[in-house]
Amino acid sequence: MNITLIGFGAIGRSLYGHAGQERAWRINAVIASQRSAEKVRKILPNNVEVVTTVSDLKSAPDMVVECAGHDAVEMHGLDVLRFGWPLLVVSVGALADKGLYDELKIAAEEYGTRIRLLAGALAGIDGIAAARQTGLDKVMLTSRKPPRAWQGTPAEKIVDLNNLCEPKLIYEGTARRAARDYPKNANTAATVSLAGLGFDRTKVRLYADPMISCNCHQVVAEGSFGKLEIAIENKPTPDNPKTSMMAVLSILRCLDNVCASVAI
Repeated sequence: MNITLIGFGAIGRSLYGHAGQERAWRINAVIASQRSAEKVRKILPNNVEVVTTVSDLKSAPDMVVECAGHDAVEMHGLDVLRFGWPLLVVSVGALADKGLYDELKIAAEEYGTRIRLLAGALAGIDGIAAARQTGLDKVMLTSRKPPRAWQGTPAEKIVDLNNLCEPKLIYEGTARRAARDYPKNANTAATVSLAGLGFDRTKVRLYADPMISCNCHQVVAEGSFGKLEIAIENKPTPDNPKTSMMAVLSILRCLDNVCASVAI
């Protein structure tokens, strides 16, 4: 199976590093930004095509994996779907924009393909989605990350991230606003929302915590099924403290499952 990546940052590089002969898929192309395309070409071998737009691809992929951020979903998502290619979205927070979500959904239906959303840095998304079948009453996501993971976000205006001595709540509100204001940190909020109660009924708390070195997430969901609690401590990728290694592993699992005769 041939996979085209949108983006070749921390996640894209890690995926490429994990792709090998033992897997039933390979990365045959990368869609890079104008400013990074030449650099990516120098990194990758000649048999991996590097382009800047979907229409420039010389061969059709079996699946396209977006791993370049919210802007990339908006810039390339519709073009991918209009070619009838399945799209795997890593930057799920982009779908907090209802207009974009609706456009992508309609395009997937019109061109006979699918959009897959990843669990990413979270575990237990299947449980939340299953619980929704008979009704959810409450879903709360609490995320804690080290101060450096919040650099370049609105958190810098709330606390002194360089001199923080104790955990500090930097955001409390809906998942929709969390995904909008913290696009590189709150994809988890979007994923929980789409699996459960939606962006406006899912509650989110974000903490900058100098006492931890991992990206930690806790989900509590309640409904007619009972109560579900999920907690995970993720090590960040070596290249980007905002990205959890589990997000990369989630993509690997998805691609392996697509190719497998037995999937779990």
